[in-house]
This record gives sequence, C-alpha cells and structure tokens, in this order.
Amino acid sequence: MADDLQLAFCIDDRFAPHLAVCLHSIQTHLGHGMAARAHIIGDLSPDVARRLGSMAGDRLDLAFHVRVPDFSHLHISPTFASRLSIATYHRLALPELLPGRDRILYLDADMLALTDLTPLWETDLHGCAAAVVQDYFLGTEKRWERLGLPHPEYFNAGMMLMDLDRWRKEKLAACVAEAVAEHPDWEYNDQDGLNVVLNGQCLYVDSRWNATTTRLRAGAVENPALIHFTGQEKPWHVSSVHPCRDAYRDAKQHTPWKEAPLEHFLDHVDRHLLDELLRARPDGGCIAIYGCGARGRRLALYLRDQHPGYTIRFMVDRSAAGPFEGIPVHRHMPDNTIDALDALLIASVPFRDEILASLPPGLSNQIPVI
Repeated sequence: MADDLQLAFCIDDRFAPHLAVCLHSIQTHLGHGMAARAHIIGDLSPDVARRLGSMAGDRLDLAFHVRVPDFSHLHISPTFASRLSIATYHRLALPELLPGRDRILYLDADMLALTDLTPLWETDLHGCAAAVVQDYFLGTEKRWERLGLPHPEYFNAGMMLMDLDRWRKEKLAACVAEAVAEHPDWEYNDQDGLNVVLNGQCLYVDSRWNATTTRLRAGAVENPALIHFTGQEKPWHVSSVHPCRDAYRDAKQHTPWKEAPLEHFLDHVDRHLLDELLRARPDGGCIAIYGCGARGRRLALYLRDQHPGYTIRFMVDRSAAGPFEGIPVHRHMPDNTIDALDALLIASVPFRDEILASLPPGLSNQIPVI
C-alpha cells in the first residue's frame, strides 16, 4: 500500500467507536483501485485494538503504534479538559513514528467522509509544511491577533495533510511541543502551537475538506467532503440534531460498536441545574424547560430517560420550529399553564435575566424557577 491513501489517527479507548465510524466512511467512498492504510496512534486496550483490527480488509489495512513519546508534561486547557486527552498531542509524534513516509493525512477521529479522499491526498503542497482548512469560527475572532502571528490566518488542526520530510528536516514537531510548554495559558492547546509554528507555511484548501459544525449549520460549505463534528454536540449524543447525525448513526451500524448505546452528555452547568431541580422537587413532577438549544435538549432527554418521575409538559424557545422528541415547543410561555407546573427550568443560561424579567409576576413565589 505504499502508493495508497496513508492516514493517521491519534486516539484513546474512548474515541475508538468514533474512529470506527470514520474508517468505515472512508473505506466506503474509496475510489476505484484505491486502498487505505490507517496508522492508529495510542495505547489501546486489547479489546479495543481487536475490535478495530476486525475492520481490516482488502481495501483497508490498519497499523497500530503503541509506543509514543511522552507528552504528559503538556497541558490540556480547562475549556477542553472534559473532551480531550493527552492523545491530542500524539500527532506531534507522526514524523518520528513514520520514518518511511514522506507525507501523511492526519484526521481527528470525530470525522465522517462523504466522498473519496484521494483528491485531498494527492494535493500538491507546493513546498508547504501542510495543507489545512481555515478555522472560520476562530478566524472571525481573529485568533491570530491574540497569538501575535504575522500572517492573518488560523487553521483547524483536525485535518492536516503533512509533508513529513519537511517536518523532520525542520524539527517542526519539537518546535510545537516547546511552544505549547511555554504557554500553558493557550486555550486551544496544540492547535494554537501548530498555528504559531506553521504560520505562513501552510497551503489552505477548500473548507469542504474540514466541514465543521458551525459552517454546516450556516449552509456555508458547498458539497462537503469531510465532516468534522466540532463543538460539544456530537452525533453519538442522544440529544444531537447535527445535520449529519443520521449519516453517522447509519455508518455506526457497520462497525464493531453497532450495539453501543448513544450517550447522554452533560457539562458542569447541566449538572448544576439538575442538582437544583432534584433538590427543589426530589419526588419529580410536571416541569417546563425554557430554552430548546443544545442545553435544553440535553436536559430534556436526560430527565426523560434517567428520571422518569418528571414529566416535561412543554419547552419554550423563541426560535421554536415544532416539537422536539414529542415535547411541545412554544415561542412564549402559554397562558394559564402555571397551575399545571411544579417547576420551571431555565436552560438558556446566557439569557436568564431577560427570561426572568419576561415571566408572569410572582411566578417564582408559586413554583421553583431554576
């Protein structure tokens, strides 16, 4: 497979099911006569390695790399502590772990291919260290200014077509690790480090090769090729409404994790709100949830599945577009519903004060408003 698609993924056991989905999607869309070799970096448990290994076939070969350099001295910022592990830094070891390769296509495991990746793989780098896609969210925030970069650009590191020869020659991975170690305040960890070291040295390709969640929802990606499930909301979460959720879940049925249940994801704010509700109404009751965004959806389905003593009478959201999982969603608090409620849970935390001001006078004296 020397001339075929060469991929690299850096994972721990937790992300193995999602890598399996990614691998299935890549294999399914391989062009005629093409095959892929996936280099899987990480110290996986025997059962996980066995399951992933069972996906190998005529057009997909897997190579496991267990021994990786120690990056435990590098930090994970509080923003991503619940979602990332030290495995994110293993991509810095690729030039060392793959000495016989001149290029590699690194991908985050939470991606889904919708087409053949061969055109991306065959991209002429024109001497650049990597081909990448602009991070439009952080680009809008002008992340490069905060990092003091000379070139006004910032990429999402979930997809990098890397010139490994150049990385080895210029010791770029060591430069990134050193930069991250010197800046524990960097919020985006090695992605910030990669952008600092590679600033002005990358080839920017079309966003269809790293179609992030915010760009997809904005309808800003024409003919997406490689979906990247960025942000908190993932298609393996029970409450997900990601536009490619069904494509992910369909692909999951062709992996060794097809029987694995979907997950309930809760962040620390969700857990705080739930604790307050359980304290106020320990025996359950009829409640309404104000806010049908990601947090409101998470709370609604978690309560429905894990605390059936609560009945969610309705949800309120100004951008309501119909019921959610059978729960009515209203644009405003319906009239004459207070007597039917035992509590109101405000999930739209950033707009809490505004929502409180809009509620009927004295409501908080009648029922708990959480």
